[in-house]
Amino acid sequence: MKEFHKIVSVHPLILYSDDLLDFEKILRTSLSLKQQDLELRISQEHTDINGNSFSELLAQSLSKQIDTLSIHAYGRPNGIEITKSISFTFYYNYVDYQIRGDDETWFLGMILQLDRFFAKRKPWYSFLNRSEPVWIAGLIVISLYVARALVSLILKQDFILFFSMLVPFLLGVTIPILAFKQVIFPYVRIYTYIKGEAKINYELLNLIVAIGALLVSVAGIVISVLFR
Repeated sequence: MKEFHKIVSVHPLILYSDDLLDFEKILRTSLSLKQQDLELRISQEHTDINGNSFSELLAQSLSKQIDTLSIHAYGRPNGIEITKSISFTFYYNYVDYQIRGDDETWFLGMILQLDRFFAKRKPWYSFLNRSEPVWIAGLIVISLYVARALVSLILKQDFILFFSMLVPFLLGVTIPILAFKQVIFPYVRIYTYIKGEAKINYELLNLIVAIGALLVSVAGIVISVLFR
């Protein structure tokens, strides 16, 4: 019997507890899962927590943010033999899944259903993740221009302009470091609470940082013109 198999890479994601519960419903419905046919593992602070449902895991004392999540789901139409399976890996800088099955209609339909689910959880800044090496390199170059201008301003004792340029310089240095460490513009974020319960709107925070990066770029262009 022919088997269909595919490894799928997923774009950046932000998931909350209610998303995880909805995700489980999709898997259980599509694979007709029994309780033991869904294996979940959460890794946080060098500790692995296993379970067979997200409601079970979320009821435990978890940190507000999960570092790593793995999911294995097995479909047994006849109750014995595994004919369908999906395995997911959510890590801090990538997401992918492997899907197998002997039913092409189910196989293609499942991929489409997952694509739609993940598309609704894609953060607005996902285009920045794809082009991260380019814009980080750009910010570093601009920061070097600003640094040179700051030295020139100190020598000229123009302290008003110096302090006005100091903020763009600090942003240009700090933003690449925070992005590299996944503090801002994270590829994957999994929160163990409902989105509306968040005390800090992280997507808004990332938007503010993005605007800061734009201001750095503008400042760098202005400085490169004024201090040639």
